[in-house]
Amino acid sequence: MNSIDDIEKAYGRALPNSYKSYINDVPDYAERYFKDDDEDDDFPGRPWFLLGVHRLSENLDMKGVGVEPMFSALRLYTKVFQEFSAADKVYSPQGNIPVQRVAEGFVFGEENGDYVYMDPSDSFSV
Repeated sequence: MNSIDDIEKAYGRALPNSYKSYINDVPDYAERYFKDDDEDDDFPGRPWFLLGVHRLSENLDMKGVGVEPMFSALRLYTKVFQEFSAADKVYSPQGNIPVQRVAEGFVFGEENGDYVYMDPSDSFSV
């Protein structure tokens, strides 16, 4: 996939225009810092590596689980979660979230094995 339009077609959903405008300016990845409201003002926040178009379309191959482009990485992780857990929900500080809802998230960044994603069922909130 060579463009955000290609990724959007592969994802099967229209992505927010603000995100599409932003991602066009990210060459490979961009380091951005995000912090929680309760963190010290002197702390710049946790660094996240936001993925450019090329990295979004790279395949993540989880042996024995499957292959998905990075933007759909949560499909693989939720598959493993469901194989090893009887739970149909994932814990969140905002309440339990259905596994299928998480699986449909659009991953756009990572940090040390954690993913940041947009939730299409909630107006693409992060």
